[in-house]
Amino acid sequence: MFSPLGVDDWERRLTLFARTLDEWMNCQRNWLYLEQIFSNPDIQRQLPTESKLFTNVDKSWRDLMRRTVDRPNALKAGTAPGVLEMLQSSNTSLEKIHKCLEDYLETKRLVFPRFYFLSNDDLLDILAHSKNPEAVQPHLAKCFANVHSLDIQVVPRQPPTVKSMRSAEGEQLPMPKNVRARPPVEAWLGVVETGMFDSVKRHLKSGLASWVGAELKEWVLEHPGQVVLTVIQIMFNKAMCKCFADYKCVEAMQTYREEMISILNQLTELVSTDLISYKRLSVEAMLTIQVHNRDIVTSLIESGITDKRDFDWLRQLRYEWDEQKNDCQLIQCDANFTYGYEYLGCSPRLVMTPLTDRCYLTLTGALHLHLGGSPAGPAGTGKTETVKDLAKSLGKQCVVFNCSEGLDYKMLGKFFSGLSQSGSWCCFDEFNRIDIEVLSVVAQQIHTIKTAKDSTAPRFLFEGREIRLNPTCGYFITMNPTYAGRVELPDNLKSLFRPVAMMVPNYALIAEIMLFSEGFRSAKALSKKIVNLYQLASTQLSQQDHYDFGMRAIKSILVMAGHRKGQASQVILYYFCTGSPPNSSDDSSSHEAKLTPELEESYILIHSLRDANLPKFIAEDVPLFESLLDDLFPGMKPPKPENAALEKAISITTRDLGLQWWSGQVEKVKQLHSQLQVRHGVMLVGPTCGGKTTVRNILQKALVLVPTITEIIKNDAGHTFNTLNKSTMQLLRANKKGHVESCVINPKCCQLGDLYGESDPNTFEWSDGLIASTVRRFAKELTADNKADSTKASKGAAGGGRQVASERADSSLTGVSNEAPEPETNKSGGIINWRWLVLDGPVDTTWVENLNTVLDDSKILCLSNGERIALADGMRLIFEVDNLSQASPATISRCAMVYMDPVDLGWQPYVKTWLQRLPRELPEAAKQHLWALFEYSIEKEKPPGGGTTRGRPGSAESSVSSTFTDASGGKRGRRRRSRKHNTLNFDDDKYKQSR
Repeated sequence: MFSPLGVDDWERRLTLFARTLDEWMNCQRNWLYLEQIFSNPDIQRQLPTESKLFTNVDKSWRDLMRRTVDRPNALKAGTAPGVLEMLQSSNTSLEKIHKCLEDYLETKRLVFPRFYFLSNDDLLDILAHSKNPEAVQPHLAKCFANVHSLDIQVVPRQPPTVKSMRSAEGEQLPMPKNVRARPPVEAWLGVVETGMFDSVKRHLKSGLASWVGAELKEWVLEHPGQVVLTVIQIMFNKAMCKCFADYKCVEAMQTYREEMISILNQLTELVSTDLISYKRLSVEAMLTIQVHNRDIVTSLIESGITDKRDFDWLRQLRYEWDEQKNDCQLIQCDANFTYGYEYLGCSPRLVMTPLTDRCYLTLTGALHLHLGGSPAGPAGTGKTETVKDLAKSLGKQCVVFNCSEGLDYKMLGKFFSGLSQSGSWCCFDEFNRIDIEVLSVVAQQIHTIKTAKDSTAPRFLFEGREIRLNPTCGYFITMNPTYAGRVELPDNLKSLFRPVAMMVPNYALIAEIMLFSEGFRSAKALSKKIVNLYQLASTQLSQQDHYDFGMRAIKSILVMAGHRKGQASQVILYYFCTGSPPNSSDDSSSHEAKLTPELEESYILIHSLRDANLPKFIAEDVPLFESLLDDLFPGMKPPKPENAALEKAISITTRDLGLQWWSGQVEKVKQLHSQLQVRHGVMLVGPTCGGKTTVRNILQKALVLVPTITEIIKNDAGHTFNTLNKSTMQLLRANKKGHVESCVINPKCCQLGDLYGESDPNTFEWSDGLIASTVRRFAKELTADNKADSTKASKGAAGGGRQVASERADSSLTGVSNEAPEPETNKSGGIINWRWLVLDGPVDTTWVENLNTVLDDSKILCLSNGERIALADGMRLIFEVDNLSQASPATISRCAMVYMDPVDLGWQPYVKTWLQRLPRELPEAAKQHLWALFEYSIEKEKPPGGGTTRGRPGSAESSVSSTFTDASGGKRGRRRRSRKHNTLNFDDDKYKQSR
C-alpha cells in the first residue's frame, strides 16, 4: 500500500501529466496546421513577423519531440521540468499567429470581396502561390458566375498577362485591355473583375449597334451568348413601345407577332444545324426567351391592352438602353435596376411560365424594398432555379449554398459580408434546416444590411468591422416547410423576406418550350403526351418510395431527347429508331421517306421515355407502363437500339469475374450505364442479394474495354464479336483505355462530422470528412486530366466542329453512344475518365440532404465552413440502398433510379457459379448430377399453374439453354434440355416422368 504522502505525490504528478498532455495535443494540432502554411516562402515573405514567431515555436516543438524520442516514457516526458510552461508559451504564440493569419486573410478579402466565397484553405492556397497566376485557375468558378479559366500569356522577362476569359461551355470573352498578373493577387483579380464588367458592356453596345439591318443567323453567331439574350430583350421592349405609340396598336402588335414567329422559325432551323456546343446553348436560350416574348404579345392582344401604362405590361420585366446613363436598365412595376454585367457565358435559361412571372414580380419588388425573397414549396417546383434565372436576367452572380444543421452564425456572417461588399446574390437552399439559435443571429445580421441599404450609406458597421456597401446585393432563401427536420423561422427573420408560394409548375408549357428550343417541331403534341403519361403513371402504377414523376424527371427526359435529336444525322436516326443500321445497298432517300419529322421525333421521345423510366420500375409495373406508351403512341413500337460494344465488354468482364452471363443482369448493367450518362446521381435500389454491387463492378470494369472494342469494329468492318479469338481477348485486356475509379463509403458507419467534416470548437480548425476529402480529391484529379485533354485538343483543333460531329456519328453507328453524349466520353477518342463516389448504406434525411446541391444542377458540395467544392465532369454519385422509405422527395427527385430485384436474377446463376468453383478433380458428370438435383428440388416446389418462370431470363429453361462460361474461361455450348437430361445418371422415375 502507498503512504498518504505517496498518494498525494502521484496525484500531483498525474494532474501535471494530464494538463501537459492537453497542452501538448493542442500544440500539436495547431503546429500541424500552421507548419504547412509557413513552410511556403511566399507566406513567409508576406507575414515576416508571424513567420519569425512561428520559427521560434517550431524550434521549441522539434526540440521537445527529439527529447521525447530519446526518452520514450509518457509520464517522465510529460512531467519533466519546464515542459508544461514551454507548451503553454507555444500555444499562446500559436493562437496569436492564428489570429494574425485570420486578420491577414480578412485584409485580402476586403480588397477583393469575392474571396469571401472561398474557404481559408482555398485562399491560402492562392496566396501561397501568388507569383504563379495559374494557381488561381481552380478557384475561379467559386469567385465568378461562369468564368471557368483565364487565358494567361507568359512572355520571357515580362509579367504574365491575362488576355481573355473562358466560360465553362468554352466561349471566350476577350479583355478590353491586357491585365498584368503580378502580386498581389487580390489586386490583379480586382482588375480582371473590372475588365469583365467593361468587356460585357462593350460587347452589349456593339451588339445593339449591329442589330439593325443584320442577318439574324450571322448576328447570333457573331456575338457572345449573353449579349444576344440581352439585346433581343432590349429590342423587344423597344418594339413594344413603338406598337403602343401606334394609333392602331392591336394591328401593330399582330404584325410584330408575325415577325417574332418568323424569327422563331429561323432559330428553329438554326438550332437543327451543326453548331458548336456553346452556340447551340445560346440559340436554345434565345428560343426560350423569344417564345415567352411571343406569349406576352399574344396575351396583350387577347386582352385588348393598348396602353403601356396598363398593369399587364408594367408587370413584365423590361429591358431598355439608357443613352444618358450609358447603361442597360431593367424595369418591373416600380422596381428599377441597372444591369450587372457579370459574365454568364452561354448558360441555359429557365422556361418562363405564369408562376415564374409572378415569382419574378414578387422578388423584384422585394429587392426594390431592400428585402429578401423566400420561395417555398415542394421539391422540384423550381424555387432555386427561379432565383438563379432572375440573377441571370439582371446580370448578377448568384451563389447557391446548401444549408445544414452544422452552419454557425460566424460562417454565415462571413458570407453576408462578402455579399454586401461584392454586390452578389446568394440563394440559401433549405434555409429552414439551420438551427433556430443560429437563425436568430442571422436575422440581426440581415437587418443590419437592410438598414444600411435603407440609409444609402457607402459604408456600415457589420459584425464589429466597418465594410463598404454595394447596394445591388441580394439574399434569398428557399424552403420545404412540410419536410422532416425543418424549423419554423423566427418572426423577426420572416419580416425581412417576402414569401412566394411555388406549389405546382406548369408541366405541359415547360415541356413544350423545352422541346421547341431543342428543335422539335411537334413540341406541343409531344409535351401533352409526356404530361399525360406521367399523370397516368403516377395514378395507375404501384406506389413505390423510389418513384418520382415530377418536374426533374420530366426535365431529364427532355434533355435526353434533345441531345439525341441534336447530335444525330438522318442515317443515325434510322438506326436509332429501327434498332439496326440501314442496308448500304438501300437508297438513302428511302430512309428519309421512312422517317418523317413527326415520326422521327416520336421515336426519339419513346426511346427517351423508356430509358429514363423502365430502370426504376418493379416487374409488375413494366407491362402497365408499356401499355400506357402504346395508348399514347399507337402502332409505334421501335425495337431497342443495340449497344454491341458495351454488351461485349460486359460479357468479357463477367467472364473475368467468374460470374454468369445473365440477360437480366446484363440489362441492368446497361440501364445503369444509361442513367449515368444523363444524371450525375444514381441510386441502385433493391433488397440485399439483388446484385447491386455486382452490377456496378461489372460496369466499372467493362467501360475501359469499350474504346478498344470500338476500334476493332471500325478498323475491320467484317469483324464480328462472335469471332473474337483468344489473342484478341488478350489484346482487349492488355489495352484498356481510360480509367474508372470508385470509392465506397458506408455513410452510417460514422458521425455526420466524420462524413462531411467539422470545425474544432476551440481552435475553429476545419477537418475534412470522408465525403468531403473524396470529392475534393476526385475534383482535383479530373480537373487536371481535363486540362491536359483540352491542351491536346487545342493543338489539334484544326478539324473544327464538323469533324467532331462526324466522329460522333461514326461512333453512334457502332453502338457506342446511343445514350445522351457526355463530355468526358467524347474526349480523347472516346476514352472514359470517371470517378464514382459510392455510398453503400441506408439513405435518410440526417445525412443525405447535405448532398442536395451536389445532386441538382448546381453540382456543388457545400460544407459547414463555407467552402463550396464543385464537381468536375466525370464525377458520379452512386447510392446502393435497400429502400428509400426514410428519404425525402427532395432527394428522390434529384436522382435517377435503377431497381434491382433478386427474383429477376433467380437461383440458377448462384448454383452455376458454385459448380464452376468446385475442385477440378470432381468429374463433370457429378457436377451435372448436382445441377439436376438443384433443378428438381427447386422446380417441383413451385405451385401448380402459378409462379412459373418459363422463358424468363431467370428461369431454368432459359438458363440451361443459354451460353455460360466457367471460371477457367472455357465455353459450354448450348444444349437442349431433353438431351442434357439424357446424359445424367439420375434414376428418379417421378423426375423422369415429370420432365
